[in-house]
Amino acid sequence: MSLTDYKISELKYVLNNPKGSEGEIVDKSIHKITFDPSSDRIQSLYDVDPAEVYEEFRLREKAIYGNDERVEISDPLDDIIRQNSEGVCAIIHYRSISDYGNGTSTLHSDTYQEEYNLCESERFLNQPVPAEGTAFLIDYSIVVTAAHCIDENSIREHKFVFGFETVADGSTRTVIDNSEIYNGLNLLDRRYERSQGIDWAVIQLDRPVLNKSILKFNFSDQIDIGSNVYCIGHPCGLPKKIALNGIVKEDNQKYFVANIDTYGGNSGSPVLNTNSNLVEGILVRGEKDDFILQGPCQVSHRCMTNNCNGEEVLKPKDFEFLVPSLLRPGLNFDTNVVREGSRIKLTDTEYVDFIGKEDKIEKAIQIIRHYNLNFKGTVNNNSENFLYYLADDKSPEGNFPGGEDNIPFNRSKIEVRRIGSRWKIVEKNHWILDFGENQEDARQAFSIILQYQFNFICFVGRPNPPITYFKK
Repeated sequence: MSLTDYKISELKYVLNNPKGSEGEIVDKSIHKITFDPSSDRIQSLYDVDPAEVYEEFRLREKAIYGNDERVEISDPLDDIIRQNSEGVCAIIHYRSISDYGNGTSTLHSDTYQEEYNLCESERFLNQPVPAEGTAFLIDYSIVVTAAHCIDENSIREHKFVFGFETVADGSTRTVIDNSEIYNGLNLLDRRYERSQGIDWAVIQLDRPVLNKSILKFNFSDQIDIGSNVYCIGHPCGLPKKIALNGIVKEDNQKYFVANIDTYGGNSGSPVLNTNSNLVEGILVRGEKDDFILQGPCQVSHRCMTNNCNGEEVLKPKDFEFLVPSLLRPGLNFDTNVVREGSRIKLTDTEYVDFIGKEDKIEKAIQIIRHYNLNFKGTVNNNSENFLYYLADDKSPEGNFPGGEDNIPFNRSKIEVRRIGSRWKIVEKNHWILDFGENQEDARQAFSIILQYQFNFICFVGRPNPPITYFKK
């Protein structure tokens, strides 16, 4: 079992109750014990190096700087901040989600107060805390988070849930439409090197998210000291919060440090520049204590002026190669195309040549008209490796009555893979598309296939077909 599978209260219990302490519960007034200290689960944690347990505990602990600047999604917000918040989701263990069987699921957990034994003075006491981390959309089917939140094993046990937040009347949305709940399909890449401060994971979801905003990055690798930033995420597993008015206090090569109000559960959250609304990085580490003991209960650890180090935010440059461009270059044309000699005329300046394959022209025209195709797309304006056609920005769907030359593939099983010196889109052991040495084009095409949910590659006039198109 990975350390990321344990609750922060379990980690803290083992740290405060080392083996040989004869069962004395040193921290019984700090966290409500919601687990069996004698269970095999807790006992196995004692076999882990205490230094590793402490480091995992430290990674998840964050703090409040001065006044608590966290606000609800239901509070009055700048339109762009609200739009960006739509693309942020909670990472929740499947055991905390119950499917009703009617198209919705409910999220369940202890309350914030119960989970952390909080004093009555704390905010959000009665809200549930099912989330274990935060992720956000960087493409229609791809999210990014901190690597310590997700690995090759835990991806199978967690779901990515959008819309876990408060609503206008102040209540929390815990009944979630199943269309807002996604599985992690593939771990596209992950890098976790604590010594260098690197901590990121990029995940392909099981289907595209077409009704949420995709967050955009600043890849310049530079941020000014004193810049104002904000963070969107799920502190301590709470419904989505926005921490405003953070200040950048230090800039390092791989990460920067900011005074921003975050807690455990914010790991993986986007930190955005207040002026540009671009993502400057991922929240990955922070102060070692979320809470401090005040009598029999806990209150938030508040950092005043210079008595805290700050929260560490990983810059996105290290995984830039995995972030597809959202630009979709191509040209629009009238679906009622016509033949001109050995060519099909799309526009006054754009033709499709059928030289030597003139007998295929009429079928190609019929296919264009049948699917109402009116957009021809490319990757980075390069038509050699990848072409696709759309009908009013939607994938062609159905069957052509005259029959088609097509090859089916399973969209959920394709991946970008380097084979020798060449980048290819493959399904298991056979390749579908070859992009030579151009990784960027391969990942861009992969993004388009996922966005439009293509499951067939179709041809008119093989070999060397004049027209290649994809459809559902």
